[in-house]
Amino acid sequence: MAWDYESTKAGYEAMWASAEILDSAHYDLEMIADRILANEERYRAVEDDTGVPWFWIGAIHSRESDCDFDTHLHNGDPLTARTVHVPAGRPTDGNPPFTWEESAMDALEYQDLIGIDPWDCAQKHLQAELYNGTGYVSQETNSPYLWAGTTHQEPGKYVADGVWDPNAWDNQMGVAAIWKKLCERRDDIAAAFETEAPAEEAPPPAEEAVRDYRLLKVELLRKLVLNQEGRLARGVKAGILKDRR
Repeated sequence: MAWDYESTKAGYEAMWASAEILDSAHYDLEMIADRILANEERYRAVEDDTGVPWFWIGAIHSRESDCDFDTHLHNGDPLTARTVHVPAGRPTDGNPPFTWEESAMDALEYQDLIGIDPWDCAQKHLQAELYNGTGYVSQETNSPYLWAGTTHQEPGKYVADGVWDPNAWDNQMGVAAIWKKLCERRDDIAAAFETEAPAEEAPPPAEEAVRDYRLLKVELLRKLVLNQEGRLARGVKAGILKDRR
């Protein structure tokens, strides 16, 4: 059992299709979309070097640091030093202060995002969840890193690295909500999230795919091994299985 593309594809696609932006989130999302679109050229430059979609990078940048180009894409730490929070000590090459582009390239390489194919709807969601970490799987909670600001958001949040609060409500917009707003603004972005069912079989109903996706989360949790400190062991993706904020 692995939290991988094939296992999660139908679930992510169904959740994306059924997710709606919360009424209370539209204003914040419009401002976030403005910032991302205003910096499209910088995001596209990184896409040109990595193959990672520029609007995927922009949403991650918003989630990590409100699109602040003076911070690391890894986690929002300042570019004047190597990262302190998870993942700490990045970039390992070069000396601070780093440019945002240097940091972004290191973050995407560290997360094994360079060379991924395809970058379809499900892949965008999977890699965003892995970028933040699958700690929310252990809480059986939809990750707010993706779903905050949408109808799929649930109570519960890591309020600090490794610190879980089951009652916290994440008021920061999740990347899926950001993508939804960008899709409203740009047809080319919306086209990048279109899904196609295999010709030989019909797609499962949305509610069935979401149910299977939740069951996968429970099964994955059951099979994961805890280390002596009680943290989830690595293994879904090298260095990525963590319980970040």
